[in-house]
Amino acid sequence: MKRIFFLIVTVLLPMCFKAQTITEAADADTSVMKSVEVPPEYPGGINAMYGDLVEGGMNYPDIAKAKGAEGMVMVKFVVEKDGSISNVEIIKDEVGYGAADEVVRVVKNLKRFEPGKQGGKTVRTEYILPVRFQLNGENPPKKAKKSRRNK
Repeated sequence: MKRIFFLIVTVLLPMCFKAQTITEAADADTSVMKSVEVPPEYPGGINAMYGDLVEGGMNYPDIAKAKGAEGMVMVKFVVEKDGSISNVEIIKDEVGYGAADEVVRVVKNLKRFEPGKQGGKTVRTEYILPVRFQLNGENPPKKAKKSRRNK
């Protein structure tokens, strides 16, 4: 009986460790890093990226303009190991009226990034990009506030 138990333990135990190693390797290959030693970089830097957003045809939605809607849209995406963009999702939309859809459309068409690196290896990395919508004097006139009179 002891021999059978010893045989089972000596045969199955190494298999468990091997399976764990394979699983860890698969997880490392598909996991997304939130913070890395070398973050992903857009060709030409952050200013070039914002320039490409505008040149990529990002439009201020007409209804948002008409309503005087301004604010921040925060978009989160994954920079893949090859620098491509995936999993684009809005995490904050202060503007509404289609602004978030416009940001997603244009972000999906950005150039490839130089991917992030951790421990000298290229890794999938989460990237959060804030996009501000501001009308610059194009706002419709706001209603005048009633003033309080001191009597």
